[in-house]
Amino acid sequence: MRFSISILIITVLICFSCASCKSKKETTADDKTEKEVIKIPTLAERLEGLTKMSSAELGDYEVTIDGKSLPVYTPEGKQLEGMELVNYIKANPFVYEVFGNAERDPKAIVLMKEKEAEVVDVEDEEIPLPPGMETKLEYAPAFTGTDMQGNDWSLEKLKGKIAVLNFWFVTCAPCKEEIPELNALKAKYANNENVEFIAFTFNEEKDVKEFLKDIPFDYNIVTGAKKIMDDYIVLGFPTNMVLDQNNDIAYQAIGYRHRIDKIIDKKISELLE
Repeated sequence: MRFSISILIITVLICFSCASCKSKKETTADDKTEKEVIKIPTLAERLEGLTKMSSAELGDYEVTIDGKSLPVYTPEGKQLEGMELVNYIKANPFVYEVFGNAERDPKAIVLMKEKEAEVVDVEDEEIPLPPGMETKLEYAPAFTGTDMQGNDWSLEKLKGKIAVLNFWFVTCAPCKEEIPELNALKAKYANNENVEFIAFTFNEEKDVKEFLKDIPFDYNIVTGAKKIMDDYIVLGFPTNMVLDQNNDIAYQAIGYRHRIDKIIDKKISELLE
């Protein structure tokens, strides 16, 4: 019985592969199957019952564009996750808007492409830098911290220098994506004692050490820096900031920016002139 079934299976397989069986069949209306059409919700449908939140309403809420903390949508209503999200933000200079419910709890993020006039051409010195995101921060708060090499840092110590600051954490996908660019930027100014690079994370040192085994990050990293990040009102990750020689905020960008190294480099060059 087992042998007969095997012969039958082989016969059927041969039948489907032979030339005589490949002739076109006449299809009747009864044979046709209606294909299921998958409808992608529009952005308006995605955001039904939600309204845009201001920085004041967000308060101390830390926006993370990772597709997990909050759903992330394009202006067309497509939801982005994983590498699709990473590739999208790498290819499209953007700003973001946060939408919340009636209780003003954040529920969704929409990535909005910057207008053409706002996108920086890093090769053209005549085009201005893209604007930073809306923030409640009006000045650089004083801070003290020790990096993983035991170096002490403070706002006062940075007076007279240009300080390039980065705010990140180890599981932030956009943060990881920009690290090679930030490393290249730091390498460019390695011999310039007038420019310092410091990264702040709320992660503890042991977690950062584990992270650095796979992804080197060459900034001076201050771990366990949640208070500093709170004082700097970090509204999203990554956040990059440039302080001038007077400790004033010269530039900041919240969220991933394409070629952030070139953008910051241009600002450093302006301040060094």
